[in-house]
Amino acid sequence: YGNASIHIAVADCTGHGVPGAFMSLLGISYLNELVSPQTKSPANVLNTLRKKIIENLKQKGDAKALRDGMDMSYCLLEFNHNLPVEERKYTLTFAGAFNSIYIISDNQSTIKADSVLTFENSSKTLYELKADRQSIGYIRQMVAFTEHKVTLKPKDRIYLFSDGFADQF
Repeated sequence: YGNASIHIAVADCTGHGVPGAFMSLLGISYLNELVSPQTKSPANVLNTLRKKIIENLKQKGDAKALRDGMDMSYCLLEFNHNLPVEERKYTLTFAGAFNSIYIISDNQSTIKADSVLTFENSSKTLYELKADRQSIGYIRQMVAFTEHKVTLKPKDRIYLFSDGFADQF
């Protein structure tokens, strides 16, 4: 009874105006259908979402269909809310479609996962959990999305954003 879970997603859909809004509506609708308190695998959510987008848009590989889709960071954060905050351990499970996530932690933390890049200064470490280099939508060589699981401390910070943040520089 003390376990809690929070689902977090940041998505960037292709298109502008009506086409972009339509893709956003599809994504939100399917996420609402796919995610429940029992959902424990972000990679499965992205794989199923991609399948539904491809089926709904009838994507078969022509040049226009290749552009329709979305990039996404999807996280599941699990913890025991009955423990005092300073004693909690948080488990973060992440899958990404072109959108990596970033974690800033005290230097005492050691976050270990596949595809992790680290940068350090005197008091903090920045971790990048790498997303898969594929979008949600049809691509020629589709592979299943991968999942990263890390343990976090109460003061760790998680950052999710679309490519617009990096593109401005």
